[in-house]
Amino acid sequence: MADYAARRKRRGEKRPISAGALLLTALLLAMAATVALAMYVRTTGERRNSLTPAAVSCAVAESVTTSGSQSVKTSITVKNTSTTAVYIRARLVSYWQTPSGLAAARTAPVLTVTPGNGWISAGDDTYYYKQPVEPGASTGNLLDGDMTLIVDDEGYIQVVEVLAEAIQAAPAKAAAEAWDITVGADGVITEVAP
Repeated sequence: MADYAARRKRRGEKRPISAGALLLTALLLAMAATVALAMYVRTTGERRNSLTPAAVSCAVAESVTTSGSQSVKTSITVKNTSTTAVYIRARLVSYWQTPSGLAAARTAPVLTVTPGNGWISAGDDTYYYKQPVEPGASTGNLLDGDMTLIVDDEGYIQVVEVLAEAIQAAPAKAAAEAWDITVGADGVITEVAP
């Protein structure tokens, strides 16, 4: 037998692996894989995602004084009710209302508004507040002076609705592209497209 082993060694032949050695190797590999998997899958308890996405919203606040049938808007501001800083724009929509309170099918009165401090006009009765507004804060007054609402001879009343929108201020580039505005390096709106 020693002769046989010496001849195999000279020819470069390897010793055949026994079935027991193969079984032992497979068993050791299975045990190692089980331990590795158990360590990988080990639970560390419940984890909660603490990231809260921003919610973007705003609310219009108006001050109106009335004397008889005449109404005067003295202030229009927009409050940031979001969880993040936002840019705000407002559109004024004018229409006639019948004496009974229904919308009238008549040509709307033309609005003449001079925007207040901090606002910029885009034409078409749309106005942008130049500065980002922090959560809970409000814009300055949209009106530079009072807006007297018209009551005609037939009792029709001019109504001016304020439609406001907010968009997240950061990143400013996204707001600029979405609203077609130019935002300076300081975060202030410098130009709006008509």
